[in-house]
Amino acid sequence: MNHDGDRESSHVLTQQSFLDERSLEVLDFAQIRERYAGQTHAPRSQARALACEPASDFTVVRRLVGETSEMRILARENSFSMERIDDVDDAVANAARGVGLPARELRAIGDALAAAAAAVRSVREAEDTPLLRETSAPFRVLPHVVTRITDAIDERGNVLDRASPALARIRRGMAQAQDDARDRAAAIVRSARYARAIQDAIVTVRDGRYVVPVKAEFQAEIPGIVHDTSSSGQTLFIEPLETLEANNRLRALQVQEQTEIARILGELSSLVEREAPQVEANIAVYVELDLAAARARVADRWMRWRRSWSTRPSSRSPTPVIRCSTSVRCRSRSGSTTRRGC
Repeated sequence: MNHDGDRESSHVLTQQSFLDERSLEVLDFAQIRERYAGQTHAPRSQARALACEPASDFTVVRRLVGETSEMRILARENSFSMERIDDVDDAVANAARGVGLPARELRAIGDALAAAAAAVRSVREAEDTPLLRETSAPFRVLPHVVTRITDAIDERGNVLDRASPALARIRRGMAQAQDDARDRAAAIVRSARYARAIQDAIVTVRDGRYVVPVKAEFQAEIPGIVHDTSSSGQTLFIEPLETLEANNRLRALQVQEQTEIARILGELSSLVEREAPQVEANIAVYVELDLAAARARVADRWMRWRRSWSTRPSSRSPTPVIRCSTSVRCRSRSGSTTRRGC
């Protein structure tokens, strides 16, 4: 199949299909596209599959059939599979322009590079995959990028303590300040001295600061800063003066935390920026292998269908088909047996 935005090589075709819309409809080509796209593992691969057109260049068709055959063997004998990745094209392009990236986008880039590395490693370790190895030739491992990103950011996009010694130190201080503020507030709500003033014996948080619920008529008994009131106005959420220092310390450390996180993300974004051309090349290799694997899976399904059809007790031949460059068979409602690449 020829794809919009296909790889930049001698195998690229023009986007003009040699079949008109009516012919594509007769071949149920839209359904073939959907099945093809449904086997991909990346948004770019899916878009390419949905935009593919039948190919008429025999050299391209032969190569695609060869890649598909190699991938079918690789999947069968080596349990080859692709890991799903997110769309990182815009993120990589932004990094290449020097734009800082959020944690989730950086982690998605790290995961995409790791998935590409795993796929290429399987191809290069396998035997008899000359075409797939050629397809993988532009790939170069970037362990310093992948390791740095995945060590700093978890799967949910959270920046981890181990991202930097400074961040770990700040978060330890935050935990201590948080414990101090909570313990001091808890001591107040448990104290018999303030029993009649406390609305509920709980410690809660307002505006990021630990407060205690105080009955409005007893506000004067617990000096502090009012951060909120209940809907009825009968309860005030007061930050007692005893917790003020610990809350202030916690807030100052939270500001330091955000500053350090911004520095870390900037550093990681710069790392992607420096390697952006190779990152883009590695993702492009992943997409090509993903498309080849998708063709192989579609081909296997069609072959299973063909074998099950041939075992049926019937003298009638199955509907004539057209062999595609994807190694799948395309139904034809005509009696023609012309073979073309799809």
